[in-house]
Amino acid sequence: MLRTLLDRRFPLIAHRPPKAVSALLFEGHKMPLSRLTDIVSSALKGPVRDGTGLTGFYDFKLDLRPTPLQPGDPPRDPTDLIIPALRDELGLKLESRKITLDVLVVDQVEKTPTEN
Repeated sequence: MLRTLLDRRFPLIAHRPPKAVSALLFEGHKMPLSRLTDIVSSALKGPVRDGTGLTGFYDFKLDLRPTPLQPGDPPRDPTDLIIPALRDELGLKLESRKITLDVLVVDQVEKTPTEN
């Protein structure tokens, strides 16, 4: 949605080239689980809600380094690294279910913006 707005207002031209990244070791220090769910949600590009009921702040490490790909292996999806690491290293399980989220519904908008 933001990209469409920028396209209309500022003739934006952009692309997303694939980018190789180095090994990833994710560390959290004095982090609430709500922050971890935000990070996981962003990485998986979908909503994630903390259902543990745990409060407090935690230190943890997640080893997200992939095993080397063999010739002909398809590229990995982020879920192939994140979900097993959460389960095996932190004992957290992601379950797919329907949840209710707050959304923004724009009922009307003026085509020409007002002056600042």
